[in-house]
Amino acid sequence: MKLNQRKQNLKHPKLLRVLLFLVLKIFRHVKCIYLTVNPTCLLVVTCREADMREVSEKTNSRVAWFSIMSLGVCIVVSVLQLWHLKRYFQKKKLI
Repeated sequence: MKLNQRKQNLKHPKLLRVLLFLVLKIFRHVKCIYLTVNPTCLLVVTCREADMREVSEKTNSRVAWFSIMSLGVCIVVSVLQLWHLKRYFQKKKLI
């Protein structure tokens, strides 16, 4: 919308009343939520969040180590396979 259209919309009292009603409704809803939240409940939630963050970080580090170890195992197995195939073909005198 252009600036002129916005100014014209603000001149309508019905529109202003509707907007004011909606803002007050949202404000009441937020106030109700704010009053229902207990500070001790908030403390419990933050403690749980810290515990979950710690568990998540531990799990992430374990997954990283597992991926590094699995990559190492794959490299070792491929080297052993190459060594075995080279030895096999040398015995058969194909190389």
